[in-house]
Amino acid sequence: RQYADGKLRAEPQAFLDAQARHAECYARFLQQREADLNGPRQKEALDEIAAEIENVRAAWSWAVERGEERAIDISAEGLYLFYRMRGYFQEGTEMFGRAAEGLTGAQATARGDEHDLIVGKVLARQGTFWYHLGRFREADVRLRQSLTTLRRLDARGELAFALKHLGDIARVLGNYVEASRFLEEAIEMSASVGDRLGQAFALLSLAGIAA
Repeated sequence: RQYADGKLRAEPQAFLDAQARHAECYARFLQQREADLNGPRQKEALDEIAAEIENVRAAWSWAVERGEERAIDISAEGLYLFYRMRGYFQEGTEMFGRAAEGLTGAQATARGDEHDLIVGKVLARQGTFWYHLGRFREADVRLRQSLTTLRRLDARGELAFALKHLGDIARVLGNYVEASRFLEEAIEMSASVGDRLGQAFALLSLAGIAA
């Protein structure tokens, strides 16, 4: 492996091509396990990702550094689910935070609705990791930033995700009226895109307020 790495580095273009293929491969690897992470093969999918986590980290980091938005987009949900289910909240915050900075920083050149949707997705997931770490104010800021973009784009599936977690934060902070409003809208948005799992999670949070 060290020998191959050394040979590639001696040829800069070949090295970049290899890194691009590596990032694409592991972006698809994560994407292909999304359904399993929410299904009966959850344990197997988690174990498969864990076995390749160094490659996954390297691929994500390269995509972020190079501004490869497509790779970030297709791998974001799988990476988010893995970190959340394994309880790797700190690493999740850092990885998605770096992506958010890269996508919104001065070096970011891509613009438009597709770009903005990816930014909204990344910010929302960074916010949820802040939430799981008990950093509710930071989480609220990130999720509200995401919400503004997602509303403009009418990205209903992503809106449901952001609204559900904003509802959870408001509930924790004792803002029950706002929490109910966010969660009711999350249920509506989930229903509009046929996301029954999202509906169920939002309903459970709403029931927590009533209890």
